[in-house]
Amino acid sequence: MPSKSLEKEIEEGSVDDTEIEYIERVYGWPIEKQLPFYRRLYKKRANMALALYHRNHPDEQYQFLQVRLNEVYSFIEYRLKDPDHMHMNFVALNIKTGLEKLFFAELCMLNDVYDANSGFVAIACEIIDGNCEGGRRIKCIYKDGKFPPDYYDGQNCYACGEKIRHPPGAVYRAGHDVLGYGVGEEESLVE
Repeated sequence: MPSKSLEKEIEEGSVDDTEIEYIERVYGWPIEKQLPFYRRLYKKRANMALALYHRNHPDEQYQFLQVRLNEVYSFIEYRLKDPDHMHMNFVALNIKTGLEKLFFAELCMLNDVYDANSGFVAIACEIIDGNCEGGRRIKCIYKDGKFPPDYYDGQNCYACGEKIRHPPGAVYRAGHDVLGYGVGEEESLVE
């Protein structure tokens, strides 16, 4: 076993932060104790997405800044073989320019739930700008009032609430079923 002096110190919320994956330990805790835990977990998820972004855009480097808890939504996508998905927005800093950018990420549970990331893998990560839309979960409104064939809208997300901004639909794979997620209240964890 390596000595303490040789062990790499793992930053909380980094891609290598496996300790944060044991979410069951927070059940029953008061909300004020849960918030730091979820901030750390979603920081890790955002860093997983940034790693994907950096592989796809090797000339760009971003550093995670923040994620608000009401900008993360987990849901089941019944049309897909691997149904557990998460959509999130987070802010990251461009290392070269110093500019902050808003990102959209989609993660999917593709692996063993007991792995270092609870089975989650980042499958989409893009910078979003003025050409983005919020989710349509609460509204459940299709643009022209008519439902598309097979109740599938490849351009919009009906799983997430309006606070979660999405790029054009071809970038992400889940959330396109117009009627499949139910209508309800937004999440109660709000900052």
